[in-house]
Amino acid sequence: NNLPINSSNLTEWQEIISYMPQDTIILDDTLVKNLNFTSSVDLSYKEINNFLKLTKLNNFIDLFLKKDHR
Repeated sequence: NNLPINSSNLTEWQEIISYMPQDTIILDDTLVKNLNFTSSVDLSYKEINNFLKLTKLNNFIDLFLKKDHR
Protein backbone atom coordinates (compact mmCIF):
# COMPACT_ATOMS: atom_id res chain seq x y z
CA ASN A 1 0.00 0.00 0.00
CA ASN A 2 3.09 2.22 -0.32
CA LEU A 3 2.99 3.22 3.34
CA PRO A 4 6.22 3.12 5.31
CA ILE A 5 6.40 0.83 8.31
CA ASN A 6 6.42 2.82 11.54
CA SER A 7 5.33 2.50 15.15
CA SER A 8 1.71 3.25 14.32
CA ASN A 9 1.30 0.39 11.82
CA LEU A 10 3.94 -2.09 12.97
CA THR A 11 1.43 -4.47 14.58
CA GLU A 12 -0.67 -4.49 11.41
CA TRP A 13 2.40 -5.44 9.37
CA GLN A 14 3.42 -8.13 11.84
CA GLU A 15 -0.01 -9.74 11.56
CA ILE A 16 0.35 -10.29 7.80
CA ILE A 17 3.96 -11.52 7.75
CA SER A 18 4.96 -15.09 8.39
CA TYR A 19 8.23 -16.96 8.59
CA MET A 20 8.75 -20.18 6.67
CA PRO A 21 12.06 -21.84 7.48
CA GLN A 22 13.76 -23.67 4.64
CA ASP A 23 15.30 -26.34 6.83
CA THR A 24 13.77 -29.77 6.55
CA ILE A 25 13.56 -32.02 9.55
CA ILE A 26 12.16 -35.49 9.18
CA LEU A 27 12.05 -37.77 12.16
CA ASP A 28 12.71 -41.46 11.82
CA ASP A 29 9.21 -42.08 13.14
CA THR A 30 5.57 -42.10 12.09
CA LEU A 31 3.92 -39.55 9.84
CA VAL A 32 1.77 -38.43 12.78
CA LYS A 33 4.84 -37.71 14.93
CA ASN A 34 6.49 -35.84 12.07
CA LEU A 35 3.43 -33.68 11.53
CA ASN A 36 3.11 -32.98 15.24
CA PHE A 37 6.85 -32.34 15.69
CA THR A 38 6.72 -28.57 15.17
CA SER A 39 3.10 -28.01 16.06
CA SER A 40 2.28 -26.09 19.22
CA VAL A 41 -0.65 -28.47 19.79
CA ASP A 42 -0.96 -32.15 19.03
CA LEU A 43 -3.06 -32.67 15.95
CA SER A 44 -5.70 -35.36 16.16
CA TYR A 45 -5.89 -38.17 13.62
CA LYS A 46 -9.04 -36.54 12.23
CA GLU A 47 -7.23 -33.21 11.75
CA ILE A 48 -4.29 -34.96 10.11
CA ASN A 49 -6.57 -36.90 7.77
CA ASN A 50 -8.37 -33.69 6.83
CA PHE A 51 -5.02 -32.03 6.14
CA LEU A 52 -3.89 -34.97 4.00
CA LYS A 53 -7.10 -34.85 2.00
CA LEU A 54 -6.90 -31.09 1.48
CA THR A 55 -3.34 -31.35 0.23
CA LYS A 56 -4.11 -34.53 -1.71
CA LEU A 57 -1.27 -36.26 0.07
CA ASN A 58 -3.64 -39.03 1.04
CA ASN A 59 -3.49 -40.28 -2.57
CA PHE A 60 0.30 -40.36 -2.47
CA ILE A 61 0.29 -42.21 0.85
CA ASP A 62 -2.26 -44.72 -0.45
CA LEU A 63 -0.12 -45.38 -3.53
CA PHE A 64 3.00 -45.70 -1.43
CA LEU A 65 1.36 -48.16 0.96
CA LYS A 66 -0.03 -50.26 -1.90
CA LYS A 67 3.39 -50.34 -3.58
CA ASP A 68 5.10 -51.25 -0.30
CA HIS A 69 2.75 -54.20 0.33
CA ARG A 70 2.94 -55.96 -3.03
